[in-house]
Amino acid sequence: MIDPDAVRWSRPHEPGGERPVLLVLHGHGMTESIGFELHRQLPDALDVAFLRGPMRRKGGYGWFPLDASVTTEQIEGSARYVLDWMDGAGLTAPVGILGFSQGACTALEAVRQAPGRFRYAVNLSGFVSPLVPDDAALQQQRLPALYARGSVDPLVPQVVVGWTRRWMQANLQLTERVYPGLGHNVNPEEIADLSAFLSEQLAG
Repeated sequence: MIDPDAVRWSRPHEPGGERPVLLVLHGHGMTESIGFELHRQLPDALDVAFLRGPMRRKGGYGWFPLDASVTTEQIEGSARYVLDWMDGAGLTAPVGILGFSQGACTALEAVRQAPGRFRYAVNLSGFVSPLVPDDAALQQQRLPALYARGSVDPLVPQVVVGWTRRWMQANLQLTERVYPGLGHNVNPEEIADLSAFLSEQLAG
């Protein structure tokens, strides 16, 4: 499960309040504190919650095993942890969700399991499982989604990029951004595009 005491909010959050919420899921071997300062470059209207993955990993935490032993059930379970935490945090209104790398896989699985609980999704240098099916309920809702990545990411092979693009195109209202020369990280241009995407969702 997700430790509620480890969640870092960009500002004190009032359960049941009217401010829009964005959940941020870190990558494998990272923590909720890595990237925390990102919220200062995002729209101020957002209450941003940085969640800690439930599995202890070298250097930090993760959402599921990142090796050949991983199962579909473990990926699905990581998403249920997020949904359960949302219940415990009193997040009854739809929220945005952002994941980096492995965190994006969990974020997109959470959206697939419960599309009515989300307003939009963001995939930064992440992926979906090749076994994730298309989803009729998700296709009907067509949630806005941003898929942003570097052109020379050494950790996400092009075949993985390909099936991730196909799944997101089939199930979401997709906006794509690719940054020439960027690896498995983010840069100022990407942060600016992310902020613009979030502003569009807040205005919609």
